[in-house]
Amino acid sequence: MGGCAVLNAPVCHSRDLSSYHTFYVPNQDGDKLELAPIITQSLQKAGIKTQTGFLPKTNTPGCAIIRYHYETLHEGAFHLKKLVLRVIDTHTGKTFSLSLSCQEPSLLPDTNEEIVVKAVRNLLAATPGPKSHARGSLMERETLLW
Repeated sequence: MGGCAVLNAPVCHSRDLSSYHTFYVPNQDGDKLELAPIITQSLQKAGIKTQTGFLPKTNTPGCAIIRYHYETLHEGAFHLKKLVLRVIDTHTGKTFSLSLSCQEPSLLPDTNEEIVVKAVRNLLAATPGPKSHARGSLMERETLLW
């Protein structure tokens, strides 16, 4: 059972992001779906201070950039198939955490917003919530934090 969880886990060693006080979600080149505002809104709903549209001018500690890339379903180039969120520390320039959200092609695909919410939830799995409580269910934490 543990091997299956590791192979299918949507987060690669999820990490606590509470050491960052501000996140920046810049628009990615070639993003036809305009996901930056959706990702920003989802992070803000989770209680994370997030800005979109620009990058910090300095490499200030405690700030991070969230880069993303995605694939769309073959049937419709407007539905997400896979979304990867990558947290980059602005001070070191290194990737701090990764998150993945994907879906199989179906007649009733999840909306792009639902895919973003899942990716953000996976990204924040190891980060305590606003009242210092763990996010998600026990099963989610066990499968996401392998």
